[in-house]
Amino acid sequence: MKQMSLIEMDGFLKGKCIPSDLKVNETNTEYLVRKFGELEGKIAVLDAQLKLSEASERAWETTMMLACG
Repeated sequence: MKQMSLIEMDGFLKGKCIPSDLKVNETNTEYLVRKFGELEGKIAVLDAQLKLSEASERAWETTMMLACG
């Protein structure tokens, strides 16, 4: 997803321009809801990856503590 510039977002919100990925007959509200939904999905994936990484780091630290006495 290409990030909109401030000028592009202002034009979109004022109805002066449309994003290239706007679907046919999709309102601005529907477009924004769809985009926010996509971002929420990406955030959920990144959050899960972060939790796995943190758990792996804790396991490694525990292993090192046990190995080093």
